[in-house]
Amino acid sequence: MNAIAAKVNARVFMPPDGEPTYVVTNTADGCVHFTTPAPPGVLAENVDMEFVLLPVANSAVGVPTLLLSGRQPGGPLADKVILYSHGNADDLGTILPYIFHLCATLGCAVMAYDYRGYGHARAPGKYPTEQTCYEDAEAVLQYLVAAKKYAESQIILFGRSLGCSMAIEGARLHGRVHAVVLEAPFLSILDMSSAWPLTYFPGFPNMFANRDKAPEVVRAGAAPILIMHGTADSIIPHLHGEELAIAFRAVLGRNQDRLTLVLVPGADHNNMCAAEFHAFYMQGLADFLFTIPPYPQQQQQQQQQ
Repeated sequence: MNAIAAKVNARVFMPPDGEPTYVVTNTADGCVHFTTPAPPGVLAENVDMEFVLLPVANSAVGVPTLLLSGRQPGGPLADKVILYSHGNADDLGTILPYIFHLCATLGCAVMAYDYRGYGHARAPGKYPTEQTCYEDAEAVLQYLVAAKKYAESQIILFGRSLGCSMAIEGARLHGRVHAVVLEAPFLSILDMSSAWPLTYFPGFPNMFANRDKAPEVVRAGAAPILIMHGTADSIIPHLHGEELAIAFRAVLGRNQDRLTLVLVPGADHNNMCAAEFHAFYMQGLADFLFTIPPYPQQQQQQQQQ
């Protein structure tokens, strides 16, 4: 990595300070155990947890993944899996209470992962980069399809903040996913320069150009899109979410119902699921995910039956 690239990545990527917030141990029988000091009562008893370190081609550093599966069958999302891409300053340990809550509340599996450069995939001076983040998300999706036997139409791409870029790129490549959820997205890193004036310098590349990918995402398939943003977001102003919605609507044509925008009144960047906003936030998420219509070909099959 050259000096300019290192300078750019240092401004964009912010893994949690210090050691990873979770512990991975290998036992004599070859098993891998994942532990984290989560607060008592946070982890639901009816959720199973599986940790896997995914190998990545041409990389000595693997991708840490965590798959949560509910033990209660039934419900509209029982056969679905959320592929969750977290934000900056997070790793699998910090997001664990939230993804447990998603799994238990929505009744679907949740697969989360750390980008190389975060959590137990630290590699100072080499990762992360924009491209390796995309590669990591793709590796997890392929694992869900090949090893866990999920069809792409059963996968919900869910990104938060930085992770929205991985969800958008995934939707561009895999247009037949079940749905796309973008929580507190941004238009691009260059568009963030007004909110993060110290991030930008002359010659800074237009990384994570999410708005520019809207036409490709729409052309790729029929996946419905939910954008959620807090109106008091002090890190990524909610105008980014609104303008991203406008970009999608501009190319959706007659399919405007494929885009849902939910603004959470008074919510900041990191507290959208906090107690004072929880009911509104979860209702918006559930209303979207529980009412997604079948794809056109699935509708035809149902009518024939």
